Amino acid sequence: MKLRIKPNYNIIFKTLFYNELNQRLLKFCITGGLSTILNYAFFIYLYKVLEFHYLLSSISGYIIGLFFGYFLNKNWTFSTKVIEGKRYISKYITAQLLGLASNQITLLFLVEIMYLNPLFANILSLGFAAIISFILIEFIVFYKMKT
Repeated sequence: MKLRIKPNYNIIFKTLFYNELNQRLLKFCITGGLSTILNYAFFIYLYKVLEFHYLLSSISGYIIGLFFGYFLNKNWTFSTKVIEGKRYISKYITAQLLGLASNQITLLFLVEIMYLNPLFANILSLGFAAIISFILIEFIVFYKMKT
């Protein structure tokens, strides 16, 4: 006789979506998705329409997404970790500049070494930068000591 263990989907659902870190990660992905759409649209406009260099286009798009993402992250994604009156902008910009540096290094590698099209390479490098950004924002910018 085989013993079949039936998974409790209710527990799995609660574990995935009611966990505070997972909720922030989901919100960060939504915020990041919106910021990335804005970033990428600006990148395409500069790169394809105005014919700017792909690195300059990428940096410009990233900065546009950075400011848009800051307001969403502070007021929605990490709102439970925000301490009233505390200024987060300098730490946020520093974290995002590190994300931008990782984005540009990855983009340069993918285009110049791997010979990928900058339009595709920028998508990959933005994904890598998003991971770096989440880690920095979660543990440095909006880090709150447990009391």
